Amino acid sequence: MPIVSGGGGGSFTGGTITKPLVVDLSASDGNSIPLQVRGSFAAQNVDFLSIFNTDTSVDMYAVDAAAVFRANNRDTGANGLNFAGQGPANSIGGYKTLAITAGALPTLALTSGVAAQNPVQRDVHLVVPVTFNPTAGAAATCLAQLSPDNVTFSTLGTETEPAGVALDGTIHLLTLFVPYAYWIKLTATNATIGTGTYY
Repeated sequence: MPIVSGGGGGSFTGGTITKPLVVDLSASDGNSIPLQVRGSFAAQNVDFLSIFNTDTSVDMYAVDAAAVFRANNRDTGANGLNFAGQGPANSIGGYKTLAITAGALPTLALTSGVAAQNPVQRDVHLVVPVTFNPTAGAAATCLAQLSPDNVTFSTLGTETEPAGVALDGTIHLLTLFVPYAYWIKLTATNATIGTGTYY
């Protein structure tokens, strides 16, 4: 399996590379393609290119014959991500999460002050009803925080209903964008967190 280094590039006639392979064009003028895979889409019966995870025996990333790039799941199931060709012919771009196309939307139960991880392998929009019950002397609040690692939480904001018993029972719909694998934490004071719905 000869691989030629240097200005002319190189080739090999098949086989498996069992050592790390680094393509380093950092010193180039930026006009060279670091890695190019050539093949015939018309004759392609399997994914055109894939990165295979031997721990889980599934593709982490795959490009199929229709120039669709999928991450985390090689099919179009509810937990997949897909980068669909949105631009000129043969281009790949236009990120989107796979939409739920039928049935009731899934739900996520949240407990005040307890972090919950995004339950699916894709980004989601989460809508949570929060009932605010301020007292005559104390406001009702709901603190929303997000974390990529369940250790460091960043505050997105605090939804507030000011003090005043006349405002007791007011319901706010918190709409949050939760990236894949992120953790969401809502902390309520004088408020009750309802069951969230995500899509």
